[in-house]
Amino acid sequence: MKVLLTGCLVLFAFCSFGQHELLLERMSTDLSRQLEDLPLRGKKGHFGFLVDSAGINIEPTTLDRELQRRVKEVLDVYKDSLERDIHYEVSIYFDEYSTGVYPLVYKPVVWEEPTFACYIDLPFLPKGGRVNFMESVYKDLARHSMILDTLSSKEWLKTIKILLEYQKKPSVISDGVLGKLLDSSLVIPWTPGIYYAWPVINLVSISVDKSLVYPSNLPTGYAYYDQVFKIENVLQEKYKNQPVLYKNDQPKPEGRLVVSFVLNLMTGKLEHPLIHEGDIDEAGSFITWLEGLQRSEYPFYWSPLFQATRSYFYLPPQN
Repeated sequence: MKVLLTGCLVLFAFCSFGQHELLLERMSTDLSRQLEDLPLRGKKGHFGFLVDSAGINIEPTTLDRELQRRVKEVLDVYKDSLERDIHYEVSIYFDEYSTGVYPLVYKPVVWEEPTFACYIDLPFLPKGGRVNFMESVYKDLARHSMILDTLSSKEWLKTIKILLEYQKKPSVISDGVLGKLLDSSLVIPWTPGIYYAWPVINLVSISVDKSLVYPSNLPTGYAYYDQVFKIENVLQEKYKNQPVLYKNDQPKPEGRLVVSFVLNLMTGKLEHPLIHEGDIDEAGSFITWLEGLQRSEYPFYWSPLFQATRSYFYLPPQN
């Protein structure tokens, strides 16, 4: 009898949890219908609310009054079905390229024990900093002065591309001559990067200046290295043996092929694809490939706020 009673309690708790999740999903759907006619593009909003004896209590927010009014109308419909004195959160994203609006009502994660969760975007960083790494790159190149003297201007314009993966050695993936001359600089260790608490793969693109081949000529200002030392995020899966780069929000990245989607957080599906750069047929194949990825393959939107946004996917520009 005790076993039966325990089983019923577990089943009841499971069903209650499932019903509550369905309730939040219905609220999100109703919010989408309530807001879909607003002429807002690229706007984001996020706020929290409680249900107390007075009803829905929305925390201070930057949302304009009309938006707040419409949101509260939907929340009021469900006030008797929500748990009292529980903190809920709402995120809203109005797509900048379509009429799509992506609201999400959810209960934030509450840790039972003190937990540190790092949700910042932290790229791979070379030990000793970028300046030290670039000095090593130029020292490697200076040891091959005879080869450098034979290179064309076109060859000097090709960027050196280095792929950085967790627990793997840095590897040069560019097809130019300069990258093949690197030696000791590839031995320098890098601090692993993270992207919203996920291990990240980075692609480092380095522009080399022929007049700075000797380390004594290297600039010391950080502004210079922001221009010649570029770090981008890379998906785990390759498209036709090419690294796929990604980023969120504007500005739109540069690439020979650039597409974008909005990830619907309720369905886990990529929606409203757009082609920004590249051949239409090739971009269509690229979009189909991205849509076929499993959700676990693209942790490009994760944040503690669960905020939908438009994400860009692109292939690096050809040298």
